[in-house]
Amino acid sequence: SPEMAMPAALFTRTWCTFELALCLDCTALCVDVCAVRNKDAEVLTCGLTSQEICSSKYCPGVGIHLKQQRERNFPLEVAKAALDFSIEKTHASREEERQRLLGCMALPLEGEEQVETYQRMTRRLRSFLLLAFWPHVLCRADLQDKAYMSMLLDMAKGIQGDYWRTSLSLMLAGCDLAKKELLDLAMQSLMSNLEWLKLDLQFTNLEDASLSSLAKALPPKLKTLGVDLAGCSISDRGVFSFLSKLPNTVTKVTMKLQHTKVTPGLLELSKDGPCALLKWSNLSHSERVQALKEKMEIIEGRKNPLAAPNPSQVNRKVALENLAILPPNAIADQVLQQVKADLANLMSEGHP
Repeated sequence: SPEMAMPAALFTRTWCTFELALCLDCTALCVDVCAVRNKDAEVLTCGLTSQEICSSKYCPGVGIHLKQQRERNFPLEVAKAALDFSIEKTHASREEERQRLLGCMALPLEGEEQVETYQRMTRRLRSFLLLAFWPHVLCRADLQDKAYMSMLLDMAKGIQGDYWRTSLSLMLAGCDLAKKELLDLAMQSLMSNLEWLKLDLQFTNLEDASLSSLAKALPPKLKTLGVDLAGCSISDRGVFSFLSKLPNTVTKVTMKLQHTKVTPGLLELSKDGPCALLKWSNLSHSERVQALKEKMEIIEGRKNPLAAPNPSQVNRKVALENLAILPPNAIADQVLQQVKADLANLMSEGHP
């Protein structure tokens, strides 16, 4: 309600719960959450808006910052309410309808009692709801606020409680995971039975030392891992340490390493498919050096003046012009000003 007299009312509605239950086994949690307080709508989105995506393409990391600013006033009461979710506390306009919906959601597993079925569905749905708020509340964390940190710990446990989930795509971009306490909480939230995991850790201030802790805390049954570390302060040494400490069950790894401190050779190698980095990490030191040297030779070959020009360089002026004429709601002011400045520099340099 506008006055937040009934915070998170959707958590108590059986029909809403039923609709969420249909998404429980989706890898990516594509759920936006809207709350109204004092007649103002506040929205948490599962990803970036079109304006934020545009901003990030031109100025890496800006879109993530804009998202955090846009969501800063989202009422924390709603996230707290998700901790108390229970499928048996939900209601519908008619009890007969409620029982029918609960029956559809809570189908017992073999040998499972009805009470156990309700408990399982409550844990799964609570985890699902908490995941929708997790990036937001983690980004707002204050290590000095003991009550807030206690709430974060409860949320991490609640998320981890979905033992039945085997795949997950989690966006934590922009959270300050250089703080050990927050990194530990983030990893504690991962379900123990995950076999497929994608982590968006762009611009989280992670450094080489943090990557070892991250690798050691991954679920023990993990088979496929994707990690986006763009914008983090990591080097070749940190990437190798991370790869060497992964669970033995991991057979496929993809890493996005743009805007980091890794060498161009390793950045190029990271684009060679889900097995390339693991194979590289299993080589001897001299073989790893040679592999990166070969990648550098490929990169140098692309710089040959006889080679065809890079389309992105040829069309830069056109791209900037297209950005400059976007409507105000499609591009952030600070990005637009940078675009106009770069365009003016190109014109002054005599580019066609």
